[in-house]
Amino acid sequence: MNLPYLSAQIQGFRATVFFVTAYLMYPVSTYAGAPYLTGVIEDGDSQTIEMPNLPYTFRSQVEWLAPEGSHVDKGDVVVRIHPGGLIEQAEVLETANEEQLVSAETSQAEHTLWIIDAETALEVAKTNRDIAWLDAQVPASAVTELIHDRAQLALENAENALRLAEEALANAERKFDELKPVLEVRVRQAEASQLQVREALNRLTIRAERAGIVIYAENEFGGMKIFAGESLMPGQTIATIASGEQPQFVFWVHDADINYLKEEQRLSVVADALPDKVIEAEVDWIANYASERETWSQGGYFKLIAKPISPTPSSFIPGMAVSAEAL
Repeated sequence: MNLPYLSAQIQGFRATVFFVTAYLMYPVSTYAGAPYLTGVIEDGDSQTIEMPNLPYTFRSQVEWLAPEGSHVDKGDVVVRIHPGGLIEQAEVLETANEEQLVSAETSQAEHTLWIIDAETALEVAKTNRDIAWLDAQVPASAVTELIHDRAQLALENAENALRLAEEALANAERKFDELKPVLEVRVRQAEASQLQVREALNRLTIRAERAGIVIYAENEFGGMKIFAGESLMPGQTIATIASGEQPQFVFWVHDADINYLKEEQRLSVVADALPDKVIEAEVDWIANYASERETWSQGGYFKLIAKPISPTPSSFIPGMAVSAEAL
């Protein structure tokens, strides 16, 4: 066997394996130079519609969306959120609030009667004390010793009864003063819970705050457009209403290509539907972290925003797909 020849073949095989491994580990774009970007036109001054934070639920369902690309005027309904169990919860809380009001009124009435009874008892005790005091003023020389002693004892008992009546009234008033804030807090809590659900029901219908074009948002996790029937967490963007007054370009850049781009870098942007119209733009912002897209290729994607630095034609409509090359 020719050992030198066999050794050379092995070395060549190792070199081939190393090259193929290195090629698989690093994306093709590493060797291809500046990346080719794809994205969409957005409005930098658009109204962003997010899933509201609703009580008693972690995720809420988009029940209805105005057609994407349709023009809406200020005040038009754009999104409706499915109420879930909020309607039933509102009825339960309304009943609970009414019961709490009745309970509070009943408790206040009972304590008010308690105070009235204590005030009446105090007046009786004062009258009895006054009568006992008058009887006790009769000189011992004018009556028998037994009658005098009984008058003095009656006065002492009347004064003790008066002190007890005063203490009973003070206790009733103190209890009432302690009860009032407790009842007020309970009523406020019941009203607040009911009001919270009422306000949540009002937030289920979202209207346009300005005239513009409806653009559905993308689900950050899947990269697909939001659709009616989808359940979202609070704060997730459902749609935007773009007036088109401040156009900008939004791109998602693969993490293998992000190092080729930087802020203030110039881009040549072309709308897919208008290939003859080229707009020059400048990178304005690049996200600090990448997001995964389940339906896209492996790896993370960085959000990048570029602002046009040349006049943008009116035919560049928000939601339109665009592509760009670095200049």
